[in-house]
Amino acid sequence: MINKRRLACFSLALLLILGLLCGCVRKDDTEKLNTFGGTKDSFYLFTDLAVQDVTIENFETKKYDVKEYQGFLEEEIAEYNRTHAYTPKSADGAPHSPDEPHYSESVTLVRCEVLNEKLFQSLLYATAADYNSFPDNQIVLSRKNGSGLVTGTLADAPDVLRKTSFVTPNGTSVDLESIITSQKAAEYRFMLADFSCVMYGDGEIIAYANGMEFSKENNCAGIGKAKYAIMIFH
Repeated sequence: MINKRRLACFSLALLLILGLLCGCVRKDDTEKLNTFGGTKDSFYLFTDLAVQDVTIENFETKKYDVKEYQGFLEEEIAEYNRTHAYTPKSADGAPHSPDEPHYSESVTLVRCEVLNEKLFQSLLYATAADYNSFPDNQIVLSRKNGSGLVTGTLADAPDVLRKTSFVTPNGTSVDLESIITSQKAAEYRFMLADFSCVMYGDGEIIAYANGMEFSKENNCAGIGKAKYAIMIFH
């Protein structure tokens, strides 16, 4: 999840197009986001299927300036949002619940700061498709299995979920097919990735792909030896 391409582009931009940074779009300081404050490279799934990623990487403060880097990143986000308009999922225009993130763009910058030569960066994506489409994320998507990051409910579970064995946080096998075919399938959300990552999410963890490394203390799981990283929440 290290964004080496972005840092390289940023370094070049400082030399060639530094003057363009003054046009960066910045979020209103009064806007409040209900977001995930992760302390490691990870993903977080919200109840409305929005996704937030957290990346932590080395940042040489003697070589880069974090404010200029943030401006470069904000311009990149603004350009993406200009061509990928955010469309609310609610057909009737109902407001988000207090437990869901509040945003008006497809991609929103949540955090960008340097502490002890480490860059802590976090972006909020209205959909998993926005994560997959955002240019800088192409470098971390293996595409080996052809899915990237996928979110949804078990009512629309892809075949890969049906072909994967799952265990509960207690380590016991779970009959996922019975959940998928139940009337409550739409209440269960999943997040799937075909690349190495750590996953968190709103709600109770129902199951995760067999082979993932689960941490009860931190309520998360990494891909471990599993073919796919898949978490299911209720």
